[in-house]
Amino acid sequence: MNNEQVNLRKEIGLRIKQLREKFGFSQQKMAALFNVTRQSYWAYESGEVFPSYTGLKMLADYLAVSLDWLVCGKGPMLTKDHAAGVQESLLNVSEPDLQELFNQATQVPLLRFKLLSVYHEFKLDHPQLFTPQSQIPSDQNLPEGGL
Repeated sequence: MNNEQVNLRKEIGLRIKQLREKFGFSQQKMAALFNVTRQSYWAYESGEVFPSYTGLKMLADYLAVSLDWLVCGKGPMLTKDHAAGVQESLLNVSEPDLQELFNQATQVPLLRFKLLSVYHEFKLDHPQLFTPQSQIPSDQNLPEGGL
């Protein structure tokens, strides 16, 4: 096997590992997605063996990941379908779910810490999505009874 093939196996293995870590999956869960043993999955992730095209396609479809990114490292990792699905799921969060989340966060300090950590990290990564504090109306400017 030539160096190009070895490098390609290792690069695909690294991208598969990136996916596993991004989605928080265990090697066992990823093995199940590929329909192989955990040892076989480890061989894919470590670049020892090429995964089958069928396995890569199933993984890409299941996780809504770009097959171009997975195989060639080109383009975005996630497909537009994935981004749309995430956006739609966020839009469908119900008021009772939000209320439960906030109630739990007030009672469970670790949850509150985790939520605030994720919020602040997101805010640093995407400042363009947030209104500067100077543009947020103060309570004094709100109509009586709030918004």
